[in-house]
Amino acid sequence: KVIRVNVEKGQISLSLRRVTRRERIEKNKSWKRNRKGEALLNEVAEKVGLPVNEVYQKAGLILEQQYGLYEGFEKVAKEGLEVLTKLDIPVDLAEVIAQVSEERIKIKMVKVKGVLEVRCMMPNGVKCIQDAFIGARKSHRAKDAKIEFYVIAAPKYSVEVSADDWKRAEDLFEKVCESVITAITKAGGNGSYTRKK
Repeated sequence: KVIRVNVEKGQISLSLRRVTRRERIEKNKSWKRNRKGEALLNEVAEKVGLPVNEVYQKAGLILEQQYGLYEGFEKVAKEGLEVLTKLDIPVDLAEVIAQVSEERIKIKMVKVKGVLEVRCMMPNGVKCIQDAFIGARKSHRAKDAKIEFYVIAAPKYSVEVSADDWKRAEDLFEKVCESVITAITKAGGNGSYTRKK
């Protein structure tokens, strides 16, 4: 924390003790993320065969100004190459950055689980249930989320939705379950779902 600045003498007084615990933790986190970003940029420079300074000028600086260095790599890992092409980063460099991001950064996903109970007593009931699950997965497909269905026992099916944040996962879980139930109801069946805590 900066305590006092003396312009005449060119001195800045700093204190490590007058910093709150939270500020210290946040600064450490920020510093570590910055170091990780620099390490990733070094790896990109190695793969491209250019000096680190040149890679920083062409891509690192742009990423840092737009998102933050490590946060930029995270965004590329989540959303793909399009993030870099929108920022006018050279294509050959953008491809290597995207490759390094995908290899080195693992996006933490949260899972929302629940049980879906569906019944269809029509002669083609099994086919209707299969089509409902396939249709729900196709209609709610997204890059940032993963939808899985598992059979528990005849009318009960487990639903797992993985996404990068809780709100997105819960929203997608509800939409998928409603989509399956709507399709089953149209086919002459019925259904309900419960979310596991």
